[in-house]
Amino acid sequence: MNLFKKGIKAFSWTFIGSGIGFIFQLIIAKLLGASEYGKANVILGFIGTYYSFLSLGLPTLLIRESGKNIYNAKKIYSDFIRIYFLLDILIFPFIYMTFDESIVYNKFNVIIILFLVFLSQVENLTYSYFIGIKKQDTASFIRDTLIRLIRVGSFFIFFFIISNYFSFILAYLFSLLIPLIISIRFYTKEKYLSLKWIIKNSWKFYFITITYSLYGNLSKIMQRLYSTNESVGYLSIGITLGTIGAMLGTALANVTMPEFALAWKEKDLKKIDLIFKDVSRWNTFIMLPIISFIVIHINRILSFLGEDYSKGTLIVSLILISQFINSFVGPNGTLLNMSGYEGLEIINGLAMIITGVSTGYLLGPRYSWGIAFSFAASIIVVNLLKFIQVRVIYNIYPYKIRTLFYILLFAFTSIFIFSFTKSISNIYFWVIINSIIIILIIFFSFYFSPFSQDKEIIDKFLKKIGVK
Repeated sequence: MNLFKKGIKAFSWTFIGSGIGFIFQLIIAKLLGASEYGKANVILGFIGTYYSFLSLGLPTLLIRESGKNIYNAKKIYSDFIRIYFLLDILIFPFIYMTFDESIVYNKFNVIIILFLVFLSQVENLTYSYFIGIKKQDTASFIRDTLIRLIRVGSFFIFFFIISNYFSFILAYLFSLLIPLIISIRFYTKEKYLSLKWIIKNSWKFYFITITYSLYGNLSKIMQRLYSTNESVGYLSIGITLGTIGAMLGTALANVTMPEFALAWKEKDLKKIDLIFKDVSRWNTFIMLPIISFIVIHINRILSFLGEDYSKGTLIVSLILISQFINSFVGPNGTLLNMSGYEGLEIINGLAMIITGVSTGYLLGPRYSWGIAFSFAASIIVVNLLKFIQVRVIYNIYPYKIRTLFYILLFAFTSIFIFSFTKSISNIYFWVIINSIIIILIIFFSFYFSPFSQDKEIIDKFLKKIGVK
């Protein structure tokens, strides 16, 4: 129950921030248009790609080590900040001199990309610091709510002045100054870890970061090379919507990271199994109706963005379905990472890149949806691998058979109901009715769950609001 409270608290900030981000991302995409929105995401794709190579795996290592002893977290955090700063001083000049500026429209954008890579390093490290000291709600508030609010607000200011893709890039930069300010506040000159120890313990996490995050960013660049800026816009909208399918899973995974690390250290396999099944079940109960609604109503959602986005329905749908599968199979990667099986995650990540790049290379030049299909295929393949590995190593499934049948029942119910709500013509009724249906499906999925503790969550909530 305590785990659920922590997860929901973190998820609440994630949900608020994602809601704000989702709504305004659609508005931003509409204001910029598919072409300008695509240009912005090409630049963001390069930022993410370079970050993948320059993260060194330090954020995940920080979570693991802080989970073991939170009193050392600030020293480790400061050590890692120094490493990033020195690394960037050495690497950035070489990247700048060898970068083909025509891909990102001008040389000044290259400078912006490099600065945003550094800010991304600080952001992810700061986020991991708060997760490691078990303040996941603070981490979610900073990254998912505060940064997004600042990004949205500053975008409209910059858009009023510039009115093109660069207004979004400036807003992105401005919002990432927050983690930089926080890092200055928590920075200490005291050294704790040797460089040799850091390299020895971080290299596996480094390769995991590269292999897992690289293709998501590289896909935007490949979409631009094989197609148009508009197609990059469709792909980016799909990835944005797909994060909704993963947001609770991310919040719960952040909570379970230190829990898994501690349980594995104590060799408490029973606790690991219990946490794994609880997180998998709760995540699916909440996200299933939300994703069902988005997939079934995707045409109407995209129609809000304008006619130039109407061609992206298939691309967006492929991304959405794959992201839900990623969320549905449980926190497999989190468990492997926190229990000493980082080597397997490197193999999984390599399989993800090979699947994505090879499929993208074959289909990308031929079909507008080719890169989206490759992105979806890479996610499905890697999750299948992790599912098998967790079953073999820990003898754990995300669900018991009765839970799986129960989930399928609610899945068919959600699809059936949302298929009928498509006929609602009035936009306000459409929003209100579908919102109520989503809440009711989530409520009843917990209330009638085969596990009594799930019903207890609802009972305690009702008592707290004075209904029961």
